[in-house]
Amino acid sequence: MSFYTKLKYRDMAHSPIARFESAVAVVADKMYVIGGHMEPDLVATDAVFAFCPMDNEWTQKRNAPKAVSHLTAAVLDDRYIWLAGGYEGQHPGTGIQCTMCYDAIEDRWEDGPPLPSIRASGGLALIGRHLHYFDGLDADRTTNRDDHWVLDVDKPDQWRAQAPMPLARSHAATCVVDGKIYAIGGHFGHDIPGQPGKIAPEADSDYVHMFDPADDCWHEVAPLTRRRSHCEPGSFARDGKIICIGGRNNAATARCRCEQNLMVHLLRRLRRKLDVKMGLRPKIAALDDVISYDPVRDKWSDIGRLPMTLYAPAAAIIKDQVIVTNSGQKGWQHPSHRTLILDM
Repeated sequence: MSFYTKLKYRDMAHSPIARFESAVAVVADKMYVIGGHMEPDLVATDAVFAFCPMDNEWTQKRNAPKAVSHLTAAVLDDRYIWLAGGYEGQHPGTGIQCTMCYDAIEDRWEDGPPLPSIRASGGLALIGRHLHYFDGLDADRTTNRDDHWVLDVDKPDQWRAQAPMPLARSHAATCVVDGKIYAIGGHFGHDIPGQPGKIAPEADSDYVHMFDPADDCWHEVAPLTRRRSHCEPGSFARDGKIICIGGRNNAATARCRCEQNLMVHLLRRLRRKLDVKMGLRPKIAALDDVISYDPVRDKWSDIGRLPMTLYAPAAAIIKDQVIVTNSGQKGWQHPSHRTLILDM
């Protein structure tokens, strides 16, 4: 398939609330959507809902201890959902360093050891019995940090430093394949210095890094074919590959490092301009595509187009069904409660 392939889908039960930039986890064949931003005025929520695709039903769960957005989830033992950092409250919010753990069987929340510093929009991943938190924004909402901290979930006393990220950024998607962590895209900076909540126009990133615990190092791998951020909750592993759904590209015509040939870059820019003029691609920063990465071939591929643009959507795979819900449809505006199953 390619970018021009329109993906088939079917509508499912709407999410009880419309939101985006939530945390997403799958436990016992249910998709949990936690926190995120709601309209009006980008207010964070503490709401937790679980979707069962077999029953096509949403179930409300115990609210999270804090109303938080900009956080990533990691699942342990098909039961515990770990969360770390994020922004609390109404936009621009307050950065936090707390860690929370949700027991999906008991429907109960517990506090974990706090991160060493305030962080938001960083990556969280589980390898074996160790949680890894890396990248993200400092308390000033502007400074990206390259810190990489690890927590032993069997002895969760404190986070310990490990190999830092080679290129600090935030809003990078995080996936684990074959025991390796992938940090995908993201963007640099966030707010205009001294103006909290005023988003700076830095270009999104095409960088992709892989952390291999065998040598305790981050390695740069094939870059994205289009710069991308804000697809963290819309990314997951499937059959040894990584799937990224929607997101944001605020530098659509910027050259990517995978384009070695200047003529190829110019042709891509021309094609995009024609696509926008013909209505085949959106003018706004939110994306309407699905892409895939094959770690064995170290190659990114286009899968197809979505029926709408999706900014920071929630997505997961359950029994080979790709479920997509909750997103901003025009950048951060107009959050959606629509739920789809994609035919991929």
